Amino acid sequence: MELLNTCEIAEWKIAVRNKRLAVLGVYRPPATAGITNSITRFTVEFMDIVQETLVNNDNVILTGDFNIHVDDEGDPDAQNFLDCMIDTTCT
Repeated sequence: MELLNTCEIAEWKIAVRNKRLAVLGVYRPPATAGITNSITRFTVEFMDIVQETLVNNDNVILTGDFNIHVDDEGDPDAQNFLDCMIDTTCT
């Protein structure tokens, strides 16, 4: 897995017979004073990893703390992230 700038990801791969399962544990730190962590940049990086993982595994479990409030309909970055997750059937 490539080095990411916007988050930390731990990946576990489990193989049973001819089935492959990948589990991704994600931590994206929130923006803090003096340090910005762009949701847009994270979404691009993260979706590249998700798409690669989906192609190479039969099943994928995503878990973690994204620090993105997808329940905030007024946040376009959060809604874009949610749309990307839906588009890749990660819901």
